[in-house]
Parts: sequence; C-alpha cells; structure tokens
Amino acid sequence: MESLRRWGGSVVSQFTPLHQAMKTTLGIALGFLVLFCLMILVAINGDPKIPSAQALGLALEWTIHLVGGLVASISAVGMLLVAAGHGSFQRQIVLVLPLLAGLLLLTSNWGLALAVGAVACVWIFKYGAPDIERAGKTPSGS
Repeated sequence: MESLRRWGGSVVSQFTPLHQAMKTTLGIALGFLVLFCLMILVAINGDPKIPSAQALGLALEWTIHLVGGLVASISAVGMLLVAAGHGSFQRQIVLVLPLLAGLLLLTSNWGLALAVGAVACVWIFKYGAPDIERAGKTPSGS
C-alpha cells in the first residue's frame, strides 16, 4: 500500500467517485424503502379497511408516484437554474434523463416522455455526449 502512495497519491482518492456513487445509490434505495414502509402504514391504517394485498399495491403505487414527482421536479428546477445561470445546453441535456425517468414514474403518458427522450437522443447523436467537468479529475498525463 505504501508503494501505491508513492506512485500517484493516496489509494483512497483513486476510488472516491465509486464510493460516492455507491453511497448515493444506497441512500436512494434506503430512502425509497423507508418511504414505502410509511406508505404501507398509511394504506393499512386508512379509514376504509382494505385487504393487505391491495394495501401493498396501493402503497407501492403511491411511493412510485411520489418518487417520480420528486425526481421530475428536482431535475426541472435544476434545468431552470442552469438556464438562469446562462449555462450551456450541454449541462442542461444531462438533466433530461432524470426528467424522463421521473415523468415515466409519475404518469403513464408516454407521448411526452418519448418526445423528451427523442430530443435528447437527437442532441447526443448530432453533437456527441456532453463533456462534464469532474471536480476530482486529474490530467491524463500524470
């Protein structure tokens, strides 16, 4: 391990983006599970008593709609903030995929979601994938 530190910095800094992505994914999954458990409690303890199998389906539907709405809203606000800050369209197009995913979770209207996806695909096909700066990125020569 000491030899790796002499050749290019610490070992921990080389794996930081992967660990951050894993932490984010686990955080989202745990948040979804906690929200799902809360929705199960709401569905089971509702005033008109419904069977538990229907309560589970109803709770899952509520959770998916809520998560879809949150993802779509956050990505739409992010796109507006990038546009207000005079950011490039390449920075805005990155937020199209979460917007598309949130709209698909929120509603079954595939027309709007497919239109947004088609715009993103045409942009990527015509201009290539957007270049996004990374804070911890090191020059390739080192």
